Amino acid sequence: MVEQFREMVAAHSQFEPPLEKLNIMQGVSQYPMRVKCVTLAWYTFKAALGAVETRAYL
Repeated sequence: MVEQFREMVAAHSQFEPPLEKLNIMQGVSQYPMRVKCVTLAWYTFKAALGAVETRAYL
């Protein structure tokens, strides 16, 4: 989902329902430096999920 969001923000794709409200973020593609800002929270979320999965097996 993180990669789908990154592609959508770069105006390469769109989300389908029920996540279609996120398509509004495609406007950020006009400002390439802002794409990194918008995707930062998604990559942080992905890293946090990875940490939780790793700890679940300990």
